[in-house]
Order: sequence, then structure tokens, then C-alpha cells
Amino acid sequence: MTTELMLIFVVLGAVFVLLIWGRIRYDLVAFSALIVATAIGLVPTDEMFSGFGHSAVAIIALVLI
Repeated sequence: MTTELMLIFVVLGAVFVLLIWGRIRYDLVAFSALIVATAIGLVPTDEMFSGFGHSAVAIIALVLI
């Protein structure tokens, strides 16, 4: 198991624990996971926000409003 894979499992595990715990809002948990994954080099900086440009993200955001 590579170091990157172990770090991804740690980040995802922390996300699942925080979401189940429920004391921190889900959007802050997801955004924090993105920031942490970028800070430790798992997500390239130039692709960090590329997923927000997809139309499905806008539709889900509108549904949640």
C-alpha cells in the first residue's frame, strides 16, 4: 500500500467520522477534506476546484437552497 493511498484512506475515514458525528456541517467537512487533500499533495492545485464547474454540482446546490 502506497503512502498516497494510506493518506486518502485517512482523509476519507476522517470525513466519514465527522459526517456520522454530525456536529460539523457537511459542507464544511467536504470543503475541509478538499483543502487537506490539496495541502498534502493528493489533489493537484490546478484541479482543486475543477469539479465545481460541472452542471450537476450547480443543480445539487440549487436543490439544497
